Amino acid sequence: MKRERRGVQAAVLSVLILILAATVFFQIYSYLKTAGEVRTVYLPNNEEKPFLFINSSPQGVQVKINDSIIVQTPQVISLDKGSFMLTTFSDEFERRDTLLTLLTNDTVFFEMKRKVLVEEWGYLSVNASPWADVYVNEQLYDRTPIDENIKLKSGRYTLLLKHPNRKDYRKEISIEKDSILRISVELEKAYGFLKIVVRPWADVFIDGQLLGTTPLSDSLQLLTGPHSIRLVNSNYPAIEDEIIISEEEVLRKFYSF
Repeated sequence: MKRERRGVQAAVLSVLILILAATVFFQIYSYLKTAGEVRTVYLPNNEEKPFLFINSSPQGVQVKINDSIIVQTPQVISLDKGSFMLTTFSDEFERRDTLLTLLTNDTVFFEMKRKVLVEEWGYLSVNASPWADVYVNEQLYDRTPIDENIKLKSGRYTLLLKHPNRKDYRKEISIEKDSILRISVELEKAYGFLKIVVRPWADVFIDGQLLGTTPLSDSLQLLTGPHSIRLVNSNYPAIEDEIIISEEEVLRKFYSF
């Protein structure tokens, strides 16, 4: 009778120990869930699989397990018993690797070290005809002709050349370490149109050049950009004006003496 009672007591004690262990684990896991966002792909859990607690300083580092499971620290995960290769990967920190044989509950901690970024530089040489304002990634650097090469970090950029009377030149470029990228280009002319009406009539001078007498049968084709107009009629004082022509657009102007 005493042996049966002792057996029952031992069984009850074992159950209480299991309940206590489960409660402690649940509290730890709940803390980790609330301490930071947990993003993971993990295997199904059961009592026969040991638990692995993965953490790092700073937290929030992604860890790959055997190139198939990805977790983000801090994380608790249950795995089959065996050997695992854990590898950290991050744009900000150096890679860390560790080989672990998991037989019982265990902990892995990664002390992360920031990557030392070595800046590499190259150069850009631009020659544009007749001339151009040079933009790199929409930032104005200089106007050609440029005496010195433009120094840029290695990488990819968008080059833009602008001239008021030419079409924009845009190109994706790649700057390499200790190399000079040379760009030489003749900018293509860009045109717009001027439709002008004058009452009663006038000789039309554009930028000092006589282009005709109104009424003009057609629009005047002009290079894009600013131009000066002078209208001359011997019976009235001359009319002068400044205009800006846009590419492929028709500017309509009406003047009366």
